[in-house]
Amino acid sequence: MGVGVPARRAGDGAAAGRRPLPAAGVQGQGRRPDRPAQRSAVAGVDPVGRLRPEGTRPVRLRAGAAPRDRRRSGRRRGLRGAAEQAGRSAALRLFKVGAFSAALLILTVSMLGTGGGYLFITGFLQMVEGFSPMEAGLWMVPAAVASIAAAQVAPVIAKRHPLSTVVGVALLIGMAGYLMLVFVDPVGGIPLLVAGFVIIFVGVGTFGSLGTNLVIGSVPPERGGSAAALSSISGDLGNALGVAVLGSLGTAVYRDAVVVPDGIPRAAADAAEGSMEDAVTAARDLPAGPADGLLTAAAEAYTRGLNTIGVACAVIAAISATIALTMLRRSRGAVPSGDRAPAARS
Repeated sequence: MGVGVPARRAGDGAAAGRRPLPAAGVQGQGRRPDRPAQRSAVAGVDPVGRLRPEGTRPVRLRAGAAPRDRRRSGRRRGLRGAAEQAGRSAALRLFKVGAFSAALLILTVSMLGTGGGYLFITGFLQMVEGFSPMEAGLWMVPAAVASIAAAQVAPVIAKRHPLSTVVGVALLIGMAGYLMLVFVDPVGGIPLLVAGFVIIFVGVGTFGSLGTNLVIGSVPPERGGSAAALSSISGDLGNALGVAVLGSLGTAVYRDAVVVPDGIPRAAADAAEGSMEDAVTAARDLPAGPADGLLTAAAEAYTRGLNTIGVACAVIAAISATIALTMLRRSRGAVPSGDRAPAARS
């Protein structure tokens, strides 16, 4: 049966005050089913196929949970949404703390310079100087050691001097290291490059040691997780922006400065005018003389891009130091009244 009506004894419909379900007719006799009678008969059956007594209301089944479960689920969703909204509002209120905002701004700006400078310094070691990745990594060990030493000494110095002064001086030291990159030459420039790199990482290690504590220490303890997350995001954002912005700047300077010597095949010349990496790849397929000329021209252009990056990073470090010496000095790390812990009010 199409409607799922169970078989009933004759007279059941009459006892219930309804007509029995009529037959659909014999095929070929042209009779049509009695639709009103069928609807009247089916109305006496629940959706689960059971007969219900006369005078009772039909059972209506709903898809999904029961009404009480639906109300509970709705309340849970409402409470969860309110909690998420409160968490976002609390995270935004952290920016009312002067020390917190200043620390995040310094972290973002300083990592912008570090990301762009690191990109071109490592590129200089491998493509201009011709070092393998292992050799380039060994040349970077002194900078790593300097960063670790600065990170160990910075907390001791911060106990004796204002934190804003320590952070500002560290960023100025990093600025001096970036300025040394301006005078690096493609020939014989590696000592100056490594020395500048070491000085840069003295400033980076100092601020890296103090910056996280500065960010987390400027907010209430119950907001420490949000502060740490924003600190991590700010550093990653600054690093990514440095690679993107300063990398584009250095590439633009390279393309403007490269002068391909005569006698170079057109395909190799076009590759060299695109980037230093393409120049190195194209030189592998050329004879020794043209390859040396192409690499020399590309190295000079790449070094000019490195010099430009040094100027840009020095400006960024100066801006970071100015923020540290002004905003951090003015701010006392006070917590906004709406964010204080209950214990602090009592």
